[in-house]
Amino acid sequence: MGNIPFHCKQCGSETFKTSRKVETMDDMQGAVCSQCGAEFTEDEIKKQARKIAENLIRDTFKRGRL
Repeated sequence: MGNIPFHCKQCGSETFKTSRKVETMDDMQGAVCSQCGAEFTEDEIKKQARKIAENLIRDTFKRGRL
C-alpha cells in the first residue's frame, strides 16, 4: 500500500519530524511539521487517521475489492 501521508493543519506539508520511527499512531505523538513547526496533537492525529481509513474503505468498495 505504501506511505499514507499526514498533513499539517497549519500549512498542509506532508513532512514532519519525530523522535522515533513512525510505526503506530502513538509514534506520531510530539511530531512537528518540518515546514512551519506546528505540533501534531493527539486529536489531529486521530482525526486524520479516521479520514484516511474512511477513504481507503470507500476506494476499496468502489473498486469492488470487498
